[in-house]
Amino acid sequence: MLSIGEVIRIADERNFEVSWAESYGEPGYDAPKLGIVFANWNNPDRYNRETGHREEVNKDGERFSRIFEKMGFEIEWSDEWYTCDCGKAVRTVEDSYSWTPSYRIIRGELFCLECARDEDNEA
Repeated sequence: MLSIGEVIRIADERNFEVSWAESYGEPGYDAPKLGIVFANWNNPDRYNRETGHREEVNKDGERFSRIFEKMGFEIEWSDEWYTCDCGKAVRTVEDSYSWTPSYRIIRGELFCLECARDEDNEA
């Protein structure tokens, strides 16, 4: 089986952007075995003028999501999450009516709640 470094190298070669976090800083999420991988998991597509339809360019999103899941990583959408400097991922886009942010923005920087408390104590 491929190592995480090899998979990320292949993703880079294919211009498939991925990022990683150690754990969740979001309430209600279980600790991942290996970590969390973030990307746009949609397959890239382009508009075909002749047919008037969008066509997939490749299946990279689908393939890489399956590879990372089989390796034991959690996968999340990169446009819905942010990784704090401490390595914890927090959701930045609501997923339900009862969702409340588990981060704070202090002096223009986003912090998970744990790091935000530390920032407050240092101020």
